[in-house]
Amino acid sequence: MSVTSVASQSTLLGAGTTPTTKAKNDPNNLDFLQFLVMQLKNQSPLNPANSENMMQQMAMMQMVQETRQLRTELKQWAEVQGLAGTAGLLGKTATIQTENAGLLQGRVDGVAMRDGNPTVRIGTQEYPVRLLVDVH
Repeated sequence: MSVTSVASQSTLLGAGTTPTTKAKNDPNNLDFLQFLVMQLKNQSPLNPANSENMMQQMAMMQMVQETRQLRTELKQWAEVQGLAGTAGLLGKTATIQTENAGLLQGRVDGVAMRDGNPTVRIGTQEYPVRLLVDVH
C-alpha cells in the first residue's frame, strides 16, 4: 500500500472537502478518519490496502492521542505544582526586580497562574515569580 503525503491530502479529498487545520498542524481523529477514507477511496481495486497496515495506522493514531492527552495532563499538573509552591509566599514581604522602577518591595497579597507561569500580587499589580529577588 502506498502512503500519500499530507501535502497532497487536500487535492485527493475532492472539491469542497478540506481537512481541519490546527495552529500547530496537530491532527485529530477527524483528520485521521478523513485520510483513511481517502486512502480507501483511492486505492486500486487490483491492489487493495493491506489490513495490517491499516491496523498499524490506527494504533499509531491512538498512541498520538494518548501522548497528547498525557502532555495536557502533565502541563496541568505542573501548573498546580507551581501554584502550590507559590502559595507559600502569601503574606510574606517580597522584593521584585522590575524592568522600569528597579527594586520594589511589598507584601504578597495573592498568587495566580498566568499563561502557565506563577505570579505574585503586591498591592494591585501582578509580577512573575521569576522577578523575585528576595522573600522574607
